[in-house]
Amino acid sequence: MALAFCTIAAPKTADAQNPAFADFEEALDFARNSFVFGDYDRVLSVLEPQLYPRPPIADTEDLIAAYTFLGASAFFENQAAMTNQAFLDLLRLEPDRSLDPFVFPAEVIAELDRVRDENAEELARIARGDQSSADTVYIESRVREVPLAVAILPFGYGLFANGEDGWGAAYLTVESLLLTASITTWAINLSERVPSDTFDRDFGYLDPDAARVRRRVQISTGAAFLGVVIANMIHGAMTREVDGDVEFRTLEEAPIQLRDPETRARRWRLQLAPVIAPRR
Repeated sequence: MALAFCTIAAPKTADAQNPAFADFEEALDFARNSFVFGDYDRVLSVLEPQLYPRPPIADTEDLIAAYTFLGASAFFENQAAMTNQAFLDLLRLEPDRSLDPFVFPAEVIAELDRVRDENAEELARIARGDQSSADTVYIESRVREVPLAVAILPFGYGLFANGEDGWGAAYLTVESLLLTASITTWAINLSERVPSDTFDRDFGYLDPDAARVRRRVQISTGAAFLGVVIANMIHGAMTREVDGDVEFRTLEEAPIQLRDPETRARRWRLQLAPVIAPRR
């Protein structure tokens, strides 16, 4: 009966403390041999500077192997942060990756599953092919433009909306005073009306001269109020910025896609159907 023997060469280094490698594959082979011999600290010293801050290669299988050995070695060395980071980067490359139970103990496999569960949402996006980078930033831009119907509102409201706070306050004050004066004089005259003794009019005033003055004040302040309102509306329309201001804000996640107009129209017709349907 023939016997087959497999020998694993001990890692060779030019310097025991700072080994030099020609490329990433050579460093990975060195780390693999060190892992087999149980030299986990050496695996960390070799692979961590190779993989972070950015690996020098893009080959998925080699990177998966490197992150696997790095994460497992960090686990054996009780370096929880490095274990979590290495296994997370491993799963970002292949979310469904599992470890060989004949090579890695159950504790390491359980640790990989824990990292998978804690980052399930991100890994699910990767599996669906969505934007998966944790560094993805969504920036929303909005155009701030005051509608014309708002810009011409009286009592300075349109000017406030346009950012003209001084003019808005001035129109608000003047229009409020004029309207108050016109309504007040009208209310006083209305309250002081008395039945007339003459046949040509139904009502009169105890003090006709004062009532006449109040009526003039009522008409003049009312006319002035209407004039200021018209000026306010014209001023608001002229100071409105047609182009609008562009505002930006950063979102924590991708924006929600709105319904298309056709879908909204169908939904609106569905809602109106019971209301406009003829009665039987």
